[in-house]
Amino acid sequence: MQLSITGHHVEVTPSLRSYVEKKLERIGRHFDQVIDVHCVLTVEKLRQKAEATLHVSGNDIHAEATEGDMYAAIDLLADKLDRCIKKYKETHRSPRRRGAPGAAHVTGGGRTGRHPRLDLRARGLLDDHCAVRIIILSGLSGSGKSVALHMLEDLGFYCIDNIPAALLKPFISYTVRRPETTYERTAVGLDARNTAAEVASVPELVDELKRSGLQCEVIFLIATEDELLRRFAETRRKHPMSRSDVGLREAMSMERALLEPVASVADLLIDTSRISVHALRDIIHKRIEQRSAGRLSISFVSFGFKRGIPGDADFVFDARALPNPYWEPGLRNLTGRDPEVIRFLENHTNVATLVADIARFMRGRIPEYQASNRGYLTVAVGCTGGQHRSVYIVDRLAEEFAAEFRNVTARHSGLPDAKLFKPRPRNAAAAEAP
Repeated sequence: MQLSITGHHVEVTPSLRSYVEKKLERIGRHFDQVIDVHCVLTVEKLRQKAEATLHVSGNDIHAEATEGDMYAAIDLLADKLDRCIKKYKETHRSPRRRGAPGAAHVTGGGRTGRHPRLDLRARGLLDDHCAVRIIILSGLSGSGKSVALHMLEDLGFYCIDNIPAALLKPFISYTVRRPETTYERTAVGLDARNTAAEVASVPELVDELKRSGLQCEVIFLIATEDELLRRFAETRRKHPMSRSDVGLREAMSMERALLEPVASVADLLIDTSRISVHALRDIIHKRIEQRSAGRLSISFVSFGFKRGIPGDADFVFDARALPNPYWEPGLRNLTGRDPEVIRFLENHTNVATLVADIARFMRGRIPEYQASNRGYLTVAVGCTGGQHRSVYIVDRLAEEFAAEFRNVTARHSGLPDAKLFKPRPRNAAAAEAP
């Protein structure tokens, strides 16, 4: 098998070429009739794409994959090509075609009043479309759903907003059955303009999709009541559940209760109370776009207890018992990222002990999250103001875990214009954990 590799807006380095060759060599093992393979690697703004065309006797087989990381895109491309080759072999070995008895289709047979089950794996739909990624984006009105959905659209997702919950299943059935790649990455906005019964059906649908093998994620945005009130006062927009006899606070309370079934199955909660529009876009890009299928996205967040605990945290640790640089006159106006504060904290052994204790505890929990197929993990560390101690600890934890896991980010909610950033592991030869 002859392999040629071309790069568009990216240099094909020897290590990158070697990685592609290693990933595609299994195709030759599965099917010895491949004449040649042409692979194209492309960098397009925030997306990195790998595509390949296989020439076999009398036919061409094409596949492509897009991820936030080129190596992840190559991994996904290799998986797609492998499935295409297997399907090509089966097709040419058996006279059965799509549409014949036993071919892939979605049928009825559910209980009365319910949609047909999506028995995708048993019927073969996932042979071509198991790389389909579906994001259900929901959240409280005013929490930033429109910003998040627009960011996903900028990242190449096919986006639909305000779809009735009752149409989710037929829409997903349609997208999975399409041969085009248009719906390969789809984001659906879901809000409170649905009946309680329709919203209550979403958790069962999500569970069914995941059991069928589709990569389905639920992202739910929240914010504190005071912050939502402030935003509605600034924009003067009407809450979707407010009426002449229903005030704003009551409408917000009704919405929280209505959307609770969706929030309860969310893979990722994002608390937007203290982050800007730009920071939210950054979170969507780094935590959702750059997360590879099957890999856990870990985010460490620092915060100040005087402003409240982040609502999206899975684990919360308290650093207020540690020595406080705030009471040192020369350190008060600095942050936990300044060298003077770092030296101060590193001179106290109990600081290093707490970092080690948190790291040891989280290493025991991460396998549990991976075993339950959780896609996101948020770890919050707080001090009094969120400026010194928690910032330092979060940076140390992020650096340490970035040496073991590919998708690790950190954010400091107590610092001005806090943004999500990718830490650089202290160990340059970072090895990715499975």
